[in-house]
Parts: sequence; C-alpha cells; structure tokens
Amino acid sequence: MGRLDLLRKVLDGCGRWTEAVAEEARRSAAYVRGLSRLPTEGWLGEPIELCTDAEIALADRLRRAVFGGTPTEPLRHLGEAETLALIQTRQEFVGAVWITDDRDAGEYAEPHAASPSRPPSPSCAKPPCPGRSTTPKGIVSSSP
Repeated sequence: MGRLDLLRKVLDGCGRWTEAVAEEARRSAAYVRGLSRLPTEGWLGEPIELCTDAEIALADRLRRAVFGGTPTEPLRHLGEAETLALIQTRQEFVGAVWITDDRDAGEYAEPHAASPSRPPSPSCAKPPCPGRSTTPKGIVSSSP
C-alpha cells in the first residue's frame, strides 16, 4: 500500500476498516510510510468491531478454511476474514467494495459478497458514512 493518497481519494471519506486491519496497520507502520498517520487522520473511520458470536465464529472459520490461518498464528489473515465476515453479514455493507492487496482474498471474495436480499444481522457499528450515503464505497483490508 505505497499509495495511501490514491486510496484516500478513491474512498472519498467512505472507507472503513476492521479492528484486525487497524492492528495490522499499526504493526506495519514502521515499515510502510504513512500507515502511522491513519488513525489520527481518521479517513477510514473508527475500526469496526465484530460484535456478535455469529460474526466472530464466521471470521474464524473464514480465516482457517478460506485463507489458511492456523491455530499457532491466530492473527494471520484475521483482517481479511473479519472484512469478509462483515461484507457477508451486515446490511450496511451491501454494495460495498472490498479493497485488498491480497490477490487470493480478492478473488475469493468477489463471488461471496453480500447480496441485497440477505437479511441484516445485528450490528454494533455506527453508520459507515455519517451525513452521506449509507453504503460505504469500500472496506479495506491488507495482508501482513
């Protein structure tokens, strides 16, 4: 993610990220210029927490079964798994685009995205873009 300026412009204030992705960015900030500024600049909003048992269980299944996560590395692929779990379960992310630098995750996610007919799940997230469209333009994840 060497071009955060482009990502910011594309998202135009309607990008979101999960807690795991925010933590990956924090850990990678020493190696990738600009990542340390993301929380203070705020253009991805507050990190989204998976808050239901169903969301957490789905993210764990996706992390292990789809993205190859292991019990010995519980954070590996957690950002991708949390992101896909949100897209698949929360109504406010119907129509959102998943932006990732992980090609395999992106290829898997495309046919497995949420559909408008999927019923919403309980959510603890704030509306993705206060004062703007209720559909975020993108939800961001990154591989470590």
